[in-house]
Amino acid sequence: MQIMPIKSRLVGVGDDIVDIFADTGQKLEPGDVLVVASKIVSYATNRLAAAAELESLSRSEADVFVDGEVVHLTNKYGIWVANSGVDKSNAPDGQILLW
Repeated sequence: MQIMPIKSRLVGVGDDIVDIFADTGQKLEPGDVLVVASKIVSYATNRLAAAAELESLSRSEADVFVDGEVVHLTNKYGIWVANSGVDKSNAPDGQILLW
């Protein structure tokens, strides 16, 4: 197995991930696997919200919600994750990214 990062331009809200990959000039061969970070998918599918909605969105996005002092432990898609995957790192100022 070989892992190769693919450098692309920054992904913006509503961008087409396939177009971005095509612009890199990389080609996929049979058996290749392309892995895309969930944050990239969040940007491309416009899953952003106001940062003030962090707690309410964590609750509404979770299948199971456990209130915590620092973060909320949540279960979404059968995976235990902080704040339902709602994330403010690398998000535009005043916004959060939804998983």
